[in-house]
Amino acid sequence: MAMVAMLSIWVLCGLIIALGDIFISRTRGALHILGIIISDILLVNFAALFVLRFVFSRDYIVDPGAYITPYWWKYVILTILIGLLYLTIKAAMVGFIRLEPDHAHLSPWRIALMVVSVIAAAIGAFAGIGSWWFQDFYGVMTPEQFLFNFASPVAGAEESSMRDLYSRPVFLVALMVFVITYLLVVPAKLGLGFDKKIWITRKIRQLIVIPLSFVMLVGGCAYAYTHLRVKDIVRSYAVRSTYIQDNYVDPASVKLTFPKHKRNLVHIYFESAETSFLDKANGGYMDKNLMPDLMNLANTGVHFSHTNKPFGGPHQIHGTSWSVAGMTNMNFGIPLKAPGEMNSYGQDGVFLPGAIGYTDILAKEGYNQTIMFGAHAHFGGLDAFYKNHGVQTIFDLAYARDHGLIPQDYMVWWGYEDNKLYEYAKQEMTRLAGEGKPFNFMMENADTHYPDGYVEPETQDVFGNQYANVIYHSQKQVVDLIQWIQAQPFGKDTTIVVTGDHISMDPNFFKDWDPKYERTTFNAFINADFPERHFKLRDRQYASYDYFPTILSSLGVKIQGNRLALGTNLASNKQTLIERDGKDTVDKETSLYSQFYVDKLLDNKKS
Repeated sequence: MAMVAMLSIWVLCGLIIALGDIFISRTRGALHILGIIISDILLVNFAALFVLRFVFSRDYIVDPGAYITPYWWKYVILTILIGLLYLTIKAAMVGFIRLEPDHAHLSPWRIALMVVSVIAAAIGAFAGIGSWWFQDFYGVMTPEQFLFNFASPVAGAEESSMRDLYSRPVFLVALMVFVITYLLVVPAKLGLGFDKKIWITRKIRQLIVIPLSFVMLVGGCAYAYTHLRVKDIVRSYAVRSTYIQDNYVDPASVKLTFPKHKRNLVHIYFESAETSFLDKANGGYMDKNLMPDLMNLANTGVHFSHTNKPFGGPHQIHGTSWSVAGMTNMNFGIPLKAPGEMNSYGQDGVFLPGAIGYTDILAKEGYNQTIMFGAHAHFGGLDAFYKNHGVQTIFDLAYARDHGLIPQDYMVWWGYEDNKLYEYAKQEMTRLAGEGKPFNFMMENADTHYPDGYVEPETQDVFGNQYANVIYHSQKQVVDLIQWIQAQPFGKDTTIVVTGDHISMDPNFFKDWDPKYERTTFNAFINADFPERHFKLRDRQYASYDYFPTILSSLGVKIQGNRLALGTNLASNKQTLIERDGKDTVDKETSLYSQFYVDKLLDNKKS
């Protein structure tokens, strides 16, 4: 069946071009027509296959199975475009088409309309292509994430995302604006036919292109409005709610009792790690477990599930769906909301100055603290995030370069790969342990970032899928690091927390999944010392900002009332906001504009 589909597509594409060729060439006679059909089928398909293989580096061009996937229509479009170019060249050679000057007078109002049309086309192309690219490259982007990207630094972004930005949307918008402008402005008319009875003048082109420009404007803006959820963005500013204010418990007002011997904390933000990567029996979605080693290690500690299955996680609600948001949730116990008024996240060196997180609390208690990334911490304002909130060492790409660990021009994936990250992590934890003070070491890996993950040299092809293989290899690396920590002299006094920062945004891996299955992030508390011994682990309905008090509790800290910010200590019998009010209510209310959030947490002066 696949072979028949492939051959049929090849023949169909060739026949379409051959019909035009026969008309242009004025060919008569069955043998001549047959010759054109055969030659055109071979010509356009060989040309298309050559472009795909040697220009776009596709290695499945003669794989019949590819032609029963969405690849087939992309192949048809490419082949038809190549065929049209061939027909245009041939038509000019045989005299079927001819260009002549067209110096017809242009009135001022028509010139003005042409300028407006180009602007309309540019806006439409920018809106439509830009929003398409966001969805294609980043997956489904929430409104607050979209707005956050405009209010936070982007320097240090992974190079492939910048290359893709310039090579696809920027290039396509520029190309479309150029074509529209060219068709409107160039003073030439096109004659068709051997007797040149049909002339396409500049005026005719303008009558076609000007309305088309406004169609592009309306269509592009409508596409962006729908896919970027502009309605939700408007609502997040226009509709006000006091929910955050009414339920926020100021950490500064809560009595926190640390144990006499303070424990160390290691918090691993496991990029895009989901419970769904486990097998179905344990709460995942996979037939074959992608994280068996991490699951077995987690079973030696504590993990919270939103179902009655052993593993689950927090509901992903407003302001929790990307890396910086996940860190904000878990550190400060609040969602990361779209910027308000003149506020920003990290652009001016300030990040949520009115918020108090567990890094602030640990700093006050005398902890040495390090955050480690393989990427540049300036991206998303994470350098300001941690500098503002008690962390002494920002160990990122710039730090590694400045300290001679890697060359100044070193750039792999988002910065330096996870293989190096884990070795540097061991060195840094050893340094912190030797300082004679309790320490908090936080790190985020990156190999499991979309799209498809980064393949380390040691990654084995276990599942026949790159992203699955990367997940499997990465979880083994995390387990190796944890086991190393446990074997160190400071290991017995160290609580290790592993949390997925958000559910994966990979655009391809989850395409055919059952939409009824709720994907959640992975969590594990290993060697924790919770003050309370009896609490519920399954059927917990919670958000990632409930980890804020829970992480402190895992260090043996007693929390008066078991609530901090919007978070609830899961290692207690206190209801979370979601358990009390329901997921939909919390999601809706936290998405609305909060003057309290802006004034108390986001304002540039400590309140």
